[in-house]
Parts: sequence; C-alpha cells; structure tokens
Amino acid sequence: MSLSYTHSAPDRHLLAELLDQQMWFFGRDIQHPDGNLLLRFGFARERPPVEVSGTSRYAIITPTGSLTLWGWGALWRDREPFALLLRRHGPGPRLVAATNAPDQVWAHTALTNARAAASDEVGRVGTLLADFADWVHGYERWVRVTCGESWRVKCAELRPRHVRRKQVVAPAQYVQRWQQMGRTVLASA
Repeated sequence: MSLSYTHSAPDRHLLAELLDQQMWFFGRDIQHPDGNLLLRFGFARERPPVEVSGTSRYAIITPTGSLTLWGWGALWRDREPFALLLRRHGPGPRLVAATNAPDQVWAHTALTNARAAASDEVGRVGTLLADFADWVHGYERWVRVTCGESWRVKCAELRPRHVRRKQVVAPAQYVQRWQQMGRTVLASA
C-alpha cells in the first residue's frame, strides 16, 4: 500500500493525519518549557513583517536540501527543480518550482504555482515525500532523546478532544508510522 497522494483515500487520510499531528507537535515544541526545540535543533526563525499577518517561519538546511515550516504547512526542498508543499489543511502534496524563494512566502496563497504532479512526476513526489518522512522520523527520535517520551505524550494530550477522538494513529505508534510511510512511499515510487 502506498501513501502517495495518488492512491486510496485512506492513504491520503493517514498522510493528512500524520502531517496535522506533526504540525501540532512543532507548535508545542516551539513552546517547550525549557525553550524552543526547533531553535535548539538548528532551525532559524523569522517573524513576519509588521504589515503581514501570519505565523513565524522556521527554516533549516538538511544534508539533502532544506525544510521551511509555517503554521499552515511545510515546504521540503532538495536539489531538484521541484519542492514538495505539504499544507496542513489543504489538498494533498503539491509540487512547487524550487525557484520559489520560501523566504518571501508568508501565506500558502503566495505559492501560486503549486500543483498536483503529472503522471510522469508521481515517482518524484514519492521520493520527496519519503525523504520528508525520513527527516520527520529523525527529528522525532531527537525530540524523544532530548525531552523524553513524556513530552510527546503531553503534547498529544493537549490536542483538542474532538481531534484526538478522530485519530487513527496512536501517539505510541506515531514515530514508527512516519518511518513506515517513508519506506512504503519510496518502495512504490
């Protein structure tokens, strides 16, 4: 079973749930009692200009590219001509021209060229998605080593009850599901 957005609705639902939960965790990590975990991990933070409403933007260079986070989603870039846009409450993964400068983006509407992959690009999306899933898996392992399992348990418990009731992925399985997703998507790409 592939978790690529081109496959079944349950796969798209699982990806949407994992992404929503991860974005929630990033938000909690920013508010960690001992300081912002994203900054400790190596992200750079930039606050929006006064004339722009929105959340801070966090960016990090990875060994294979870069990741930019906003409250509404993530942009995973490697050294290819396309980047992968993952919106928290939007359509499935979208390709964006890597020439877009994420340092100029504050709202998802600024990424006007975001589009679904053409049939010959599905494998590329799968590779980008697998790389993102692997990065998230590594980040989550770091969080657990740095803060202990109890931090993620607390983060999960702070989610609104109506969201927690709909969750398919139990907090104890969360890290493994990201790892499985990366492997599954890459195998089917």
